[in-house]
Amino acid sequence: MTQLQNQETATPETADLNDAELLGFEHIETAPGSSTSTEDAVGLALNKRGESGEGPVIISDRRLKTHVQRAGGTAEGLNLYSFRYIGEDHEFRGVMAQELLADERNRGAVEAGADGYYRVDYARLGLAGLATNEMHAAGERAARRAGALAH
Repeated sequence: MTQLQNQETATPETADLNDAELLGFEHIETAPGSSTSTEDAVGLALNKRGESGEGPVIISDRRLKTHVQRAGGTAEGLNLYSFRYIGEDHEFRGVMAQELLADERNRGAVEAGADGYYRVDYARLGLAGLATNEMHAAGERAARRAGALAH
């Protein structure tokens, strides 16, 4: 997990702590049956945006997801879902592009790829902490699988 960006005010006692420890989250309890990771929870709590303020644009098209279940929401009113991409075993947390398109406040975070699938700029939503390289790669593999099946 990354360190908080503003370490100028760090004391010797806090300089080596990770985000969860700095926030006092030695243990984060989630709803029964939830598999939200500590990193996901802390990322949401900090509204992480990454070092440059930008994160990867991730495929978040409902057509490429299975095992979709609502997993909570953000303070801004966005629904979060747990899901797996088609052909993948790993479970991720994120938003649904189609749902964002229906809300004019969030429409600008969605773009259509050349393959016809919707992608979401998680940093623009303040959710860059959820957008991992693994999630990006799994979404792209799912789009390739779906494209191969369509032809």
